[in-house]
Amino acid sequence: MGFRGPLTINGLSLAQRHAIRQTRVAPLVASLEQWMRAERGKLSRHADVAKAMDYMLKRWVAFTRFLDDGRIWLTNNAAERALRSAALGRKAWLFAGSDRGGERTAAMYSLIITAKLNDIDPHAWLADVLARIADHPASRLHGLLPWNWVPTPRSRRLTMAAPSYVLTIRRVARMLNELEDRLHEIALGMEPEHSCLTILDVDDGVAVIAFTAQGIENLIRAS
Repeated sequence: MGFRGPLTINGLSLAQRHAIRQTRVAPLVASLEQWMRAERGKLSRHADVAKAMDYMLKRWVAFTRFLDDGRIWLTNNAAERALRSAALGRKAWLFAGSDRGGERTAAMYSLIITAKLNDIDPHAWLADVLARIADHPASRLHGLLPWNWVPTPRSRRLTMAAPSYVLTIRRVARMLNELEDRLHEIALGMEPEHSCLTILDVDDGVAVIAFTAQGIENLIRAS
């Protein structure tokens, strides 16, 4: 089945996506289920493939939910990519300290990721909102939400502020467990405004590609 069907419906309305899934994708999914159940009966329950099939077949209703709702995407890749930023720093913050600390961490992640999904700088947005919210009319709080927020001159300066550190492409490749050559190809299409920089290696005098923290996020999104 692959992703040919889902990819061709990007940008269509909910009704159009639902109709295409029902006519084109649903028969393929039905064939897949029939084949899996037939093949599963030929395998030992101790086989790794059998365990994988059992895992999917037990969740078949949840898996096929996307066929009946045009809003649902076939994968959760967007959520997985959002979690990669947390994985990069997990060695630095192994413990939240308490249940309340964990709840606060989850709240902060929700704010940051929501800002990113709306293509705004989380640091500039949070700094601006925290500076304005005390005097902001309660009846207009919705104007501070990420999808309604309008940058102020102060927030624009925060967005353009110099980064506190950069990481070379070799270091980023190790962090992301990716091939350096692959990241290099992606970085060639990025600009300084994407927080992708060219710096001089003081040890050998060679120019190398480096990224700020925001640049790493942009790199993950591009990959």
